[in-house]
Amino acid sequence: MARKKIAVFFGEQSFEHDISILTGLQAIKVIDQSKFEVFPVYIDLNRNWWTGNGLLNQDNYPLAVKQPKDITKVKFCLGDGVGYLQPVSGGIFAAKKPIYFDAAFLAFHGDFGETGAFQGLMESAGIPYTGCRMLAANVFMNKVTTKQLCRTLGIPVLPEVVLNRPENKAFFDVKDITKDVNLPFPLCVKPLHLGSSIAVSKVTTKEELDSAVIKVFALDNQAIVEPFVENLEEYNVSVTRIFGEPSCSAIERPAKKNAILDFADKYKAGGKGKGVKGAKSGNADIRGLVSLSREYNPKELTKEQREKILSWAKTLFVAMDGNGAPRIDFLCNTKTGELWLGEVNPIPGSFAFYLWENAEPKVNFTKLLTAIIEEAFAEAGKKSLAYGTLKDNRIFEDK
Repeated sequence: MARKKIAVFFGEQSFEHDISILTGLQAIKVIDQSKFEVFPVYIDLNRNWWTGNGLLNQDNYPLAVKQPKDITKVKFCLGDGVGYLQPVSGGIFAAKKPIYFDAAFLAFHGDFGETGAFQGLMESAGIPYTGCRMLAANVFMNKVTTKQLCRTLGIPVLPEVVLNRPENKAFFDVKDITKDVNLPFPLCVKPLHLGSSIAVSKVTTKEELDSAVIKVFALDNQAIVEPFVENLEEYNVSVTRIFGEPSCSAIERPAKKNAILDFADKYKAGGKGKGVKGAKSGNADIRGLVSLSREYNPKELTKEQREKILSWAKTLFVAMDGNGAPRIDFLCNTKTGELWLGEVNPIPGSFAFYLWENAEPKVNFTKLLTAIIEEAFAEAGKKSLAYGTLKDNRIFEDK
């Protein structure tokens, strides 16, 4: 049987662009080559699309500085009811053959690729794709919408105040925007739509609050302000149904140097040149990714706390008809034992393989990615084939 051709998409115009590159390259190394024919598709910061073996070398990034010869610029096209990649040629006599693929493997983080927009493009093109469907991706990447859903499901979340950046105003007084924040200090300020480690601040005064909101408004049109959890510890878990019934990975407690787990803690803790800690499957030595220290199934969690985390993660995942293996982050006050659901990452860095390799039963990285790809084909197979063919719904008859 011929191998299915899988295009691994990564990059895009996102603040997590570089992390997406690492996740995409890592996936390509680990996907089972005996089952799938895999090739890279990189979308740069200017939204140019590229493919070719030169993308597989991590040292070739950024392309604007080190553009290898063995890459080709492509554009995405729709024709004859299917999407494909068309190489951009230098002239009419240099046209190259279109590149067809059977499924899109999404390794995006942040804007466009993780929010449902790219998923919608694949839906329109009739191409199977991995991970959450459009609605779930869009809901999960909006922190307030996620909170609202959690409240309807009885899952505890922190109270919040949403601040909107003024439209069509180059200059504004941030004090007018933050004057009605009635939550007690200390507070946590972060973008409403971006990744969990982007522009997150702990603030203890009104002046710090104003400064943090301005920082967020440079990146997002909305800021979310929450109480800062004292005695904070964070716990993360991945949830999926790619193996049948919804199931959860190991729970992790990531280490952090500061009050808040930030970008440096997540992605630079190992330093330049360091490889992936815990990658037991395949050649996954991607520099700087998953270098964070973490403890699995931490002993300080009580049985009741553990059961709550697992139950809430499954409940939210099922409510949104989730796909893929999103990671759900929880906040805990270790002194009081209180837990709150923090946010959801529809496409976590490294697909949270480290959580599954420490689960019971253990799932290695290659098996995880195989199941995610197979789910993409299964989801596409659920679509109706009868669009436009119902006799009673016809207005324009064939002549």
